[in-house]
Amino acid sequence: MQDEIKKFLKLKIIYLSNHSSSGNTFFLSLIDGHKNILNFPGYVNLSFIFDKDIDFARSLKKFKTKNPFFFNTSKMNLSTENHQGLFYLGENYDEYLFYDEKKFDQHFFSFSQNLEETKKNILLALYFAYSKITNKKIQTLKYLIIYTYDHQNTINFS
Repeated sequence: MQDEIKKFLKLKIIYLSNHSSSGNTFFLSLIDGHKNILNFPGYVNLSFIFDKDIDFARSLKKFKTKNPFFFNTSKMNLSTENHQGLFYLGENYDEYLFYDEKKFDQHFFSFSQNLEETKKNILLALYFAYSKITNKKIQTLKYLIIYTYDHQNTINFS
């Protein structure tokens, strides 16, 4: 696990923003699953990362609050903010994303052990946990894509 964490800390981070409906969701769907790239599915609200009271435990709680359907997109519907169709996937539109929340938490906290509580490390812990619950081969990863959704978040992340 320590080798994976060391590798993860060296990933190149790409911030992706958009202007209105410019095709970022489509673009992200094309690269999702690439062996060298890690990105969350659709739009995940990471705005909490700019809060003043930042630490690993509170950040994980805020991540879940800001993204209530992250672990089970079947609970989404057309009125869900930024749903991006993640609740009607597949050929018959009856598939969705489901992730083990407890395993996500375990991987998040195992990654964060002995790390300084910085915005970057919190983001990396979230993406690391996601990579583990989706069985991504960390040794092949080169890029982590953070889809900031709007220009202000892109500016805040830089």
